[in-house]
Amino acid sequence: MWHSRDDGWETSAAQAFDNIFYTSNYLAACSRDKGSTFQHVSPFKLAASAGQTFCCDQVTEFVPGANMFVWILLTETSMLMCLATPDELKSSKGKSWVVYSLDAATFSFREDPFFDYPQISYGDDFLYLTFNVAGGNAFICRFHYGQLRERQTINFQYFVANNSYICPCHMSGNRGLFVVQNNSSQLRLFSWMENSNIISWNDLNIETIPTDDFEIRLPDNNVWLGPLSKIDTSVTGVTREGNKVWAAWSGARRVYNQHDNSFPHPHIGIAIIDIISLKVEQRYLWNPEHAFAYPSLASNPNGDVAITFMWGGDRHYVQHGVGFLKGTTELWSTTNSIALTGGGHYITARMSYPEYRHFIGAGYNSPKLDPPVNGYTYENHPRYVVFHR
Repeated sequence: MWHSRDDGWETSAAQAFDNIFYTSNYLAACSRDKGSTFQHVSPFKLAASAGQTFCCDQVTEFVPGANMFVWILLTETSMLMCLATPDELKSSKGKSWVVYSLDAATFSFREDPFFDYPQISYGDDFLYLTFNVAGGNAFICRFHYGQLRERQTINFQYFVANNSYICPCHMSGNRGLFVVQNNSSQLRLFSWMENSNIISWNDLNIETIPTDDFEIRLPDNNVWLGPLSKIDTSVTGVTREGNKVWAAWSGARRVYNQHDNSFPHPHIGIAIIDIISLKVEQRYLWNPEHAFAYPSLASNPNGDVAITFMWGGDRHYVQHGVGFLKGTTELWSTTNSIALTGGGHYITARMSYPEYRHFIGAGYNSPKLDPPVNGYTYENHPRYVVFHR
């Protein structure tokens, strides 16, 4: 892909036809030739055009039902929701958007809130947005496609939950679906039927998630998954396949207050929830030689369940990977370099459009610079990957 010394953490990508939009913490880029070339797009200029100052987190998605790229980015006082059709993205090189500002007044806050961790997904007729606010709560919002297409005043609904880091479900069909951890032994599944104004939820017990001892050493003795890595056990990937909701998170080695390790290294935990019976099946991605972390999930109408993730540690430097979970598990590494780190709060997997068999993965790693350049000892390498079975 391209190289950058900007912060490449927390990557997201969306694709429709030949057009790709890609974001991370402080950079954005557009491709009009299926990823052969990318042009930089400035989130700082986009925010300034709306009278705002860009802050940090960004996420993007293509919503087929609305024929719209959606770009969410945070400013110092609000959250911007930006819309563009594939033709508009292509003709403007990713620089022309219809912008809506979601600020304190939008949600009846008395003062400017601290927005954090925006995530988006879609169902049959609605775009879904989740985000955290200061105080430990999270919001679940839904926007009807008809109003997004009209580009006029948008009326939307939202629900305030007493949870943080709620993860929306991709390809959720006739309802919005969202998964969050109540605690290390229980998930909460929210359901919001698209023909109803009522949101409901069920609490589901799971095997206790190991939350202690994430750190792992790289071959050069540097630490990965330490405190600066933003690693925790929040649900970071949810997708629907038939009547099953797949949810994934990063897990550590040891369950809190236990002496023995449950896993030799950090791993990925997966819950498969039957939305009819509410029965839960659990699976794990783990390896005796290295760690897995930062899962994101996607699915398609064919029933495939795809994953993107980071892996490394012990005898391996940090790399980006993709794969499939349903049926025979297949995993591939997309990088092979002497890299320091990779991850953030999230990386993303998405379904390709209109080539439903294909998926895209957005990740990154940070190869070392030897010798250093202008004081930099590493360089961020954002990754855009297309994969299929």
